[in-house]
Amino acid sequence: MLRRKYWIPISVFIVAIVGVCLYMLTTQTPKDPILIYKPVEPLPKSEVKAPEGDTSQGGHFHADGTWHEGAHEPVEVPAEVDTSEATAIADPSQPAMQLTYHTELLKSDPVEALRQQGKERGHWSADYPPPFPLDDTEAMEYARAIYDYIYYGHTIPMSEHGESPEFQRAAGNYNRMMRTINKRYPLPVTEDEMLNGDWRVWARNFDLTMLTWAVIDSPGTSIEDYRNYKMDSLIVRNARNPHLPELGETR
Repeated sequence: MLRRKYWIPISVFIVAIVGVCLYMLTTQTPKDPILIYKPVEPLPKSEVKAPEGDTSQGGHFHADGTWHEGAHEPVEVPAEVDTSEATAIADPSQPAMQLTYHTELLKSDPVEALRQQGKERGHWSADYPPPFPLDDTEAMEYARAIYDYIYYGHTIPMSEHGESPEFQRAAGNYNRMMRTINKRYPLPVTEDEMLNGDWRVWARNFDLTMLTWAVIDSPGTSIEDYRNYKMDSLIVRNARNPHLPELGETR
């Protein structure tokens, strides 16, 4: 009796303790895990030294040992520019140049007047005057149109070109004559035109185009082409006419 009397409450006590423990385990908030950080040591620097110049593989090394395709490109440091003079020249209120107007020479020989204008401007075309005869009225008229276009274009400020009747008249006359000449003496476009066309037609175009050199900044290959007789011409020496005067010879 004594054993049964104490066994029952002891069992109940044990069950209660187990129940309390289970309750505590299920309701208690878990703690944050403890993280252990291991310090990371820096990687050793590359022992590769950059060779001087480019490699045989078509690339180059940088100082940190990395390799890139292509050659080294030098870095250019722009020089300081004194803008005082450039600002004065670029001032649209100032004429670009003061030129002489060759009134009498334009009446007798516009081609020579165009050459004299080029000499005053220091232009390269002045050394290569096309030797048109004085009775070539078309060339004389074209030379005068180019002369006026250059004169008014240089002596009238650029900001006033749109409102200047003199410049507008000279520019319009020059453009009209250029279109007329290109239409009157068309250049060959197809191979058939080159082989079967009249070479004297495009030679005339080439000759009149020499007058427009006065408005071109650089001769390019023009002089060399004439010197090597690659250009057909009716007034200067070429492969078809070796007896004509050399380009640059005066009339």
